[in-house]
Amino acid sequence: EEAYDTARAYQKKAIQDHPLPLSVGPITIVKLGKVEYQRAGFHSHRHIFPVGFVSTYKDPDSSALYESEILDGAALDEKHAEAGKGDTPVFLVTKKGGEGNDERFYGRSAKEAWRKALEDPKCEERMGLREHEVRKRIEGLK
Repeated sequence: EEAYDTARAYQKKAIQDHPLPLSVGPITIVKLGKVEYQRAGFHSHRHIFPVGFVSTYKDPDSSALYESEILDGAALDEKHAEAGKGDTPVFLVTKKGGEGNDERFYGRSAKEAWRKALEDPKCEERMGLREHEVRKRIEGLK
């Protein structure tokens, strides 16, 4: 309880001092989302995956723009049918193309989705979830 109160106070101050969007290098956090406390698949002792989290990443080498989202696997519509349903988060990386030519890549982890998007079996996620400031803000969400 005390840890949550501390995290909540930090999150409120951070939003006041530095509202979203928040840039962390080539990653921009657009929306923090909502924590699903009652659903075990959306958090662990090390990670929290808030539904509705949105960030963008601009590849410094190719200038390609990517958008990352955390979706609720149990509430997916036909637009995301290829992701498969389940009571776990679904990580979506969309490579933005001109004139509606977006490419979507789904994964059961951020790393899996990013590895598909970048066609690199060794790449790390580029959602921003591992960034200290982002983690602190997520910990303070209701």
